[in-house]
Amino acid sequence: FEALVKGRKEQIGLYEFIEEIIQRKKNIGKIKTALSYKNTLSAIKRCAGSAKHMSFYDVDYRFLIKMEEQLRASGAKTNTLGIYM
Repeated sequence: FEALVKGRKEQIGLYEFIEEIIQRKKNIGKIKTALSYKNTLSAIKRCAGSAKHMSFYDVDYRFLIKMEEQLRASGAKTNTLGIYM
């Protein structure tokens, strides 16, 4: 985490942070891990709705409960929730 955000002058948002992780995983050949992060990012974006940007502060208790409810409603099981959250 610190390696991605420390020393930056601009604030990095949650989406950008996860996208950087995805790219780093792809660069080192961790394709399945990158896919897991991509699926997690998609789930976060679905939960966030039309938000074009999210900060880390936006991920609070309410957001996590909403995300869990949406994932369960879409048929996600406990193990999937553990990966996404």
